[in-house]
Amino acid sequence: PEQRTASHAVTAASDLYSLGAMMYELFTGTKPLGRFRPPSQLEPSISEPLEHVILRCLEPEPAKRFSSADDIKDRLLQVLQGAHLPSAQRQRAKTDLSNVGEKFALLDVIKEDDFGAVYLYQDRIDQRLMVIKKRVKTTAGLNEAKILTNLKHRNIVNILGSSGDERLFIIVMEYLSGGALKDRLVRPYAWPTALKMAKQIAAALSFAHRNRIIHGNLRPSNILFSQDGEIKITDFGLDEHYRSGQEAKNWYGRRTQEKSVQGDIFAAGVILYQMLTGVLPVWKDGKLVPHHPFNLLPVNLQKMVKRMVSDVQGLQYNNMDEILVDIEALLTIHEQQKKREKARRAQMRAAQAAARSTGRRPIRRLVPTFVLLGLLVATALVYLDHIGQISLYTRAIPAMWHELTSHFGSMIGR
Repeated sequence: PEQRTASHAVTAASDLYSLGAMMYELFTGTKPLGRFRPPSQLEPSISEPLEHVILRCLEPEPAKRFSSADDIKDRLLQVLQGAHLPSAQRQRAKTDLSNVGEKFALLDVIKEDDFGAVYLYQDRIDQRLMVIKKRVKTTAGLNEAKILTNLKHRNIVNILGSSGDERLFIIVMEYLSGGALKDRLVRPYAWPTALKMAKQIAAALSFAHRNRIIHGNLRPSNILFSQDGEIKITDFGLDEHYRSGQEAKNWYGRRTQEKSVQGDIFAAGVILYQMLTGVLPVWKDGKLVPHHPFNLLPVNLQKMVKRMVSDVQGLQYNNMDEILVDIEALLTIHEQQKKREKARRAQMRAAQAAARSTGRRPIRRLVPTFVLLGLLVATALVYLDHIGQISLYTRAIPAMWHELTSHFGSMIGR
């Protein structure tokens, strides 16, 4: 509907309206034109929860629609209750997680491979969504998950519980609807935005390192977002597993490097470089070969990233806290520059307003004078006409008037 107002009124919420219109047509066979009827009146088999999703998408006011497409996806998964999943997948989840099925309902299989699976479940009592990760033939990550069950940080995914053995273990964690950083690296970020994101990543890793937890496999796919855009890191301590092709190489770690603080710093540096440039870094003889966008960044920011990915002793950062100090310094300088620029623009606007005001001031002073002069002239003319002497002045008045108006015009010009 907002397209009728103006093109600039179109936002992501407009796409959600379009999605609602397509769902309405898919389920009813007709388009939602004008004062359309609720879908269930046209197709009685449509459930109340599904109808609610469709009608909320079709709210005339954008603010009343869903906040995101991810939110709609989650609502539809709740409506489906796993009915879209192949029976074999549901059976595998039921076999390995038999105790889970009593309290939680399987909504979706997010990922499934030879190393395990990632499931989306819903608590049958409070309707809360949660992720359950299943890992087979390994215990890597189990100890980290048990420690994080008792530790909380705003930038680390909340672990609700974990259990298992060498054959199989599971990790139950909070569900984040904002997706992963991997899906958001379509284009480079403005460097202040990238730095604010890097600050959250560094804060999470700093907290983990202080509690003797190494991530060991940091990458954009395990940097997640909450619905309000806050970053949260997951998968601490889990093994590396790569598929063929592009994913066969670990771009975010050195093959010869054991899991360590320096390894996490290197991975965070590569991720920051990717956020700033839109591409992965290139190395030659062990040294970073910067892309052109990287060379356009503030010099201190370039130095920081190079230190993060350096393998030269003495140039490397010792810990994430040192990086946080440098990030904070860069952001502080940026905010100060913004404030100075804002103040400069305000001064320019004030000066321009003062110049316009000064230019009008002589005119404002002269207008009352000319009004008074006009009244005096009119009074004099009436009097002269009354005593019969006006003819003596009819030739002189136009010349006087011409001179006055010329003088007035020249003052306006100045």
